[in-house]
Amino acid sequence: AGRPRRVIIFAGRSYAGAVAFAMARHLWNLRFDLLALSCGPAHRLTPLASAMKRILEAMNVPLKEGLAPPALAGIVSEIGPEDGLVDGAEPAASGREEEFAAACRTGKGRAGRSLELEYVPDYRPPAPERGDAVFSPDSLPRSREDVRLLDSTAIERYRIPGLVLMENAGWRAAREAWAML
Repeated sequence: AGRPRRVIIFAGRSYAGAVAFAMARHLWNLRFDLLALSCGPAHRLTPLASAMKRILEAMNVPLKEGLAPPALAGIVSEIGPEDGLVDGAEPAASGREEEFAAACRTGKGRAGRSLELEYVPDYRPPAPERGDAVFSPDSLPRSREDVRLLDSTAIERYRIPGLVLMENAGWRAAREAWAML
């Protein structure tokens, strides 16, 4: 089983949807053919899911939101065994969100591979334990100008949004600070 022909991402309104959007970002950077589906309008998303969706929009990732049931059914009908599906839909929702989750469940039955993201309300990642391995790449200290050059190359050549670079830098800095405590 090789790489899927394409990946369909179903992103709900909360944490699972935010993770689905983040996965879409990484898969897009790895040159996967994908389509991200958002269950509803931006004002209904949690702040984290909304931020992840804005990143995808800045990267010009194919994204559709608030589709009517016939349009969703059309997309699902095209899913085949050579496709992958990421389920970031809400498990128990009502109205349009339930239709979105039902379409996702149907698509999972048609896709060759699927991944279901666990819905966890207000998830906060745990702090690392003292014995946890903290990955610290061996690299020489860089000047401010070197870092600016690296950032601009990542943004312009590889189309990685500056917000993503800052997110990763903040995460790394937090891990390093925690390891020093």
